[in-house]
Amino acid sequence: MIESLDERKCTGCGICAEICVMDVFRMSTRVDILTHPEKKSPSRKTTARIAYPGDCMTCFNCELKCPTGAIKVGYAPKQIPRVI
Repeated sequence: MIESLDERKCTGCGICAEICVMDVFRMSTRVDILTHPEKKSPSRKTTARIAYPGDCMTCFNCELKCPTGAIKVGYAPKQIPRVI
């Protein structure tokens, strides 16, 4: 399952969204309205986001192909059965 996606490292290249066979990612644009006075328009940054984390099949392709290392994938913790 996908553990995290670091938006600070994500460049918005879209590789993860293209290669994910389970269609877990979506690309989104964040608008920063708190810009410096000298800028005429708000800044925009396109990044990937994890839209459907439960659909991840833990293939690690997105983590391996991410050029900036923004994605971390790991196995779900094993459930220990309770004895009653």
